[in-house]
Amino acid sequence: MTNHSWKTTILLVTVFIVGCLSAVPGLLVFWYNETPPQSYSTRTVETPVVQRGGILTVKIVREEIVNYCVANALRSIVDSAGMLTFYDTEPVPIDDMVLTVHIRVPTDARVGTAYYHSKVLWICNPLQRWFPKTVLQNVLTFEITS
Repeated sequence: MTNHSWKTTILLVTVFIVGCLSAVPGLLVFWYNETPPQSYSTRTVETPVVQRGGILTVKIVREEIVNYCVANALRSIVDSAGMLTFYDTEPVPIDDMVLTVHIRVPTDARVGTAYYHSKVLWICNPLQRWFPKTVLQNVLTFEITS
């Protein structure tokens, strides 16, 4: 290896490292945004008492749409024994101001007070496809009967 190629290699590696480091702040600004793209005014349980194997209905009213972003909802139910049931990720409709969610309560769920959890994964730019903005929703309570 000659002296000239060694210096060229060092220069190219230095330019590459500086370029990568200078892109990091821009990517962080691109990813991070304090404001959720949509806000919700109410989330209510429409069926406060549900039989095992029955359908829990949750009504969600949007207050404001700041940005039309793709969103996926992760939903789960925790029964009175603490058994956690996850549900498949579902896309959230973008334009509807009132959403109704129907979730089947497991047939082996314990009778008593149960909790519905959800979080929304927002994807508003290409970087958030890998690192979505996660917004936890308030926990809703309902009763499971036999």
